[in-house]
Amino acid sequence: MIGLHNGPQLRFAEPKDILTMAEIFADAFGVKDMNKAINIMEVSLEVEPQGCLLAGLGNEAVGLGCIFFYGKLAWIGNMAVRKKFQRRGIGSKIFSKLLEIAGSCGVETIGLDATEVGRKLYKKFGFKEMYATITYSLSEEAIKSLTTSNAKLKLTSIDLGRLRELDREVFGYDRWRVVEAWLRHGGKIIATDKGYALIKGSDIGPLVAESVDAAKTLMSKAILLGGRNIVVPAGNKESTELIQELNPAVKDECTRMALGAPLKGNLSKAFAILHYAKG
Repeated sequence: MIGLHNGPQLRFAEPKDILTMAEIFADAFGVKDMNKAINIMEVSLEVEPQGCLLAGLGNEAVGLGCIFFYGKLAWIGNMAVRKKFQRRGIGSKIFSKLLEIAGSCGVETIGLDATEVGRKLYKKFGFKEMYATITYSLSEEAIKSLTTSNAKLKLTSIDLGRLRELDREVFGYDRWRVVEAWLRHGGKIIATDKGYALIKGSDIGPLVAESVDAAKTLMSKAILLGGRNIVVPAGNKESTELIQELNPAVKDECTRMALGAPLKGNLSKAFAILHYAKG
């Protein structure tokens, strides 16, 4: 147990805590699909077994926060506090401890995607705003809006080594173990000779492509395979223009922020991010 004076007790989450983690996350953000929340937490602990903190008051777990390491980059996510315990400084104490953990690991950069409430907190810690990351929901009619022809929907055989290098170029760091974890938990990869997309249930992302046409091809196939939600980095103008062709509905909006050295990567090839919690 990690003790904090006059505040919650923090401890590292274990696999037995996955349901509790999912319940905190669902309560904080109004998530109705508990299976999806559980899946996110399973992947989180698989990727970083000692990366998630639970905050407890008495015998009740009330808060959650996770950190994931990609070489010299640390990514903070899954920051959540049960609604009835919010505005008591619990989130701040979890976040402070995660920053302490990141500092002890010698990272150069810490990244995250902040909600409007979180953005104000993170700015106090010195995080700088970069660009919006917007969650769009695609309708059943979205596929009809795409200009990609059926002939262009032919996919290539999947060379995971090549895709790993492409993902590293686009994201700037090697996060492939996260992709592999999602594949073990029901995710699917589709690829062309110019990019790839990961489908996680109804969520699409990452989607990385060397051209807009390649991105259209991948998005078309992802929608056909059940993808309906996608988080687009507004810092890539072409990704924003592409998604607007589909007349999507905006579900959520966060702000990508960083502390320390600037984030690496090639945003021009990023048409969807992996996940708010994991980059």
